[in-house]
Amino acid sequence: MTKRRVIVLTDISTLYSTQGEPDDTQSLIRFLLYTNELDVEGLIATYTSHGHAVHPEYIHAVLDAYGQVEENLRRHDPAYPAQEALHAVVRAGNPVCGLDQLGPGHDTEGSEWIISVVDRADDRPVWVLLWGGPLDLAQAVWKVCHTRSAEEAARFKARLRVYAIADQYDGSGPWLRQNHPDIFYITSVATFRGMYRGGETQLLTPSWVRGNICEGHGALGGIYPVYEGGDPWGRVSGIKEGDTPSFLYLVDPGHGDPEDPEAGNWGGRFIRKGRQFFDLPDPQQARDSVAIWRSEFQNDFQRRMDWCME
Repeated sequence: MTKRRVIVLTDISTLYSTQGEPDDTQSLIRFLLYTNELDVEGLIATYTSHGHAVHPEYIHAVLDAYGQVEENLRRHDPAYPAQEALHAVVRAGNPVCGLDQLGPGHDTEGSEWIISVVDRADDRPVWVLLWGGPLDLAQAVWKVCHTRSAEEAARFKARLRVYAIADQYDGSGPWLRQNHPDIFYITSVATFRGMYRGGETQLLTPSWVRGNICEGHGALGGIYPVYEGGDPWGRVSGIKEGDTPSFLYLVDPGHGDPEDPEAGNWGGRFIRKGRQFFDLPDPQQARDSVAIWRSEFQNDFQRRMDWCME
């Protein structure tokens, strides 16, 4: 199977369950267990409302833990990347939020890195997974469209595949969709909540997390924060991982084609409007399009976490 090229934009804000919003850390830990199946070409720390800053150092800390189990993971699949290779693609995005940060003079490490990755001589599209706000992606697209010919800009945008977890922070997601409807763009607003709502909830509990992820699973499992927080529907305990469907969508073993979001897979099912894709009309059905697969993707998570110690 051809590996998919991936850039992650994450508003990671903490390494701990007792501060900030730890679900990005949860998702990043699971994501690293699938790096044998992906070409990870960017890990970009983006603006977070917890402290109004960017935190690439938290990405590096999780990668350090990955490095401690890398040898065991590579016994199961030599395709797991070296820790150093992942550290090398970490970048910082814009630490300031707002559409007034879009345009001349607002290039960032993150936006420039996105351009350089998409420009590489590689025919495969680049999947940009938005775990936070897409301002750095929007800036990359803005710059390309204002510094290149219309034909060159169209080729650049044709290579993008975006999976956004909601429209977060500053309106740059709607700006991208409204101004660049030719970009393949999935927007998950209700769907991603199926990661932790509905389905087999016994596979989400703090006790399941501690027994199958945290305890006795090496350095990577040892830093997995047990979530205690909420969402608009109430308390969430154990696993939240609201960003995880964005990459489960790419690694699901056989349920669907990522180029066809209407087909559905571990990362959900969506309806098409041109080159853009949105939640199913009924929010419960949208959530269920992820939750129905929970036993499969949780068993696979558990299996891969076991690899860290075998």
